[in-house]
Amino acid sequence: MAERKIEIPTERRERKWEVYLLIGCTGTLKGVDVTFPLGELIVVTGVSGSGKSTLINETLQPILSQHFYRSLKRPMPYKKIEGIDNIDKVVNVDQSPIGRTPRSNPATYTVFFDIRQLFVNLPEAKIRGYKPGRFSFNVRGGRCEACGGNGYKTIEMNFLPDVMVPCEICHGKRYNRETLEVRFKGKSIADVLDMTVNMAVEFFENVPQILPKIKALQDVGLGISNSGKAQQRYREARVSVSNWLLNYRRGIRVRRYSSSTNQQRDCILKTSASLWTSLKS
Repeated sequence: MAERKIEIPTERRERKWEVYLLIGCTGTLKGVDVTFPLGELIVVTGVSGSGKSTLINETLQPILSQHFYRSLKRPMPYKKIEGIDNIDKVVNVDQSPIGRTPRSNPATYTVFFDIRQLFVNLPEAKIRGYKPGRFSFNVRGGRCEACGGNGYKTIEMNFLPDVMVPCEICHGKRYNRETLEVRFKGKSIADVLDMTVNMAVEFFENVPQILPKIKALQDVGLGISNSGKAQQRYREARVSVSNWLLNYRRGIRVRRYSSSTNQQRDCILKTSASLWTSLKS
């Protein structure tokens, strides 16, 4: 069975900044002093119970959050921290859901507002007086009311898992007929949301307000994912990372991944490699 790995570079970038943290005797961390290089992709590893979460989630991240955002979470006891002046913010990206509803997807989280604005500004939409809400499948007006904008209906089974069948009115497109009649380059809003990220990059190559956001999704390895479909939890971390890449400035990023399957571990490996490539460019 072949193993996948990230090759160790022969040359390293010159280290310009770093953060030094000295921790006293606290739980699993006893007299630990740690140096975190900045401007590099670094990973904290260790066996279960070795103190990874205590070091990052309970000590370093709360210290930085208190410093920058006056966070109320108190860090674990520590003696001193140096080099914090080399950081301008901390962004904590974990595997929590990217949105408040199961309908959230990469498009709604990153670029959907810009896509709606694009359709609103089309001549056909202006003639009909459509507003941005017309192109949302979450509100009345433009969505298919037969399925509530889901694109499918759920059939409850007494002793079996529920079955989802395409809506017989919109046939899975989630919008009503009038909304789908507004087209950009021959594509309706449903057609655009049904594209993969790679397809969307080509489709919006001449739309500067949309292309950078779609490209960020592609850069973190979501190119073959459907931009308008709900994502599995392990992919939501990539979407969060892509959203952060759009606003990149020098700082420290804390990412927490708890992976238990080979598929998730493969995803994290690819995300790390893609993120490293993006940071170097």
